[in-house]
Amino acid sequence: MLSNLNFYKSWKVPAVAAAARRALARRTSTPLAFRGISSTSRRPNTAGNSSFYQFSASRIVIPNFRKEVGEDASFHSNLYIGVVDGVGGKNVSGVDPARYSRALVHNIVGEITHYEKECLAHQPSTDGGTAAAAFAYRPPDPQAVMARAASRTTDILGSATCLIGFLSPLTGVLHTCNVGDSCFLVYRSNEQKVLYRSKEQLRTFNFPYQIGPATPDLPLQSG
Repeated sequence: MLSNLNFYKSWKVPAVAAAARRALARRTSTPLAFRGISSTSRRPNTAGNSSFYQFSASRIVIPNFRKEVGEDASFHSNLYIGVVDGVGGKNVSGVDPARYSRALVHNIVGEITHYEKECLAHQPSTDGGTAAAAFAYRPPDPQAVMARAASRTTDILGSATCLIGFLSPLTGVLHTCNVGDSCFLVYRSNEQKVLYRSKEQLRTFNFPYQIGPATPDLPLQSG
């Protein structure tokens, strides 16, 4: 699932103030790649459909020539996507919010990688076991992933809002967790209709819920 991971760090791009990502969940008949091991068998066609779901994502950079580095970090693969928005107000106290954003994304990706390794370790040992494991695959709980990643990102000062989404390859169900004022939309292009919009989380104007070593907001409560 992470074999084609693209780990974007906006701090590497000069004059980047913010980044926006557009993600599209689509069907594909390509066999599911499970941690770099391609399954050649098709899943049982219980619904008359042998397709899988996966993300297709793009990134839009909004330049700001007054800033040398960005405060955000993001990642995506065929089944995982996430955006971490560093809280820029921390700059006032001499804290670089970009460092916390990058560290949090790194730990989120680490949690996903660990989950996938556990899935592979418990895959069936019969012929075609890899395919069976892929077909039985369920994404990890994004709320638990965010909480564990945040608990491991306590040695860096700063805070950030965080939005992650994990896609089930078989059902197309999108599992999400959001802390802060970012939001996502579920848009159906053939109907030109927004099916769902997540709610932004704000304490007061321009003061979003956020996670960090010195903040009271927790993914298991706020996400």
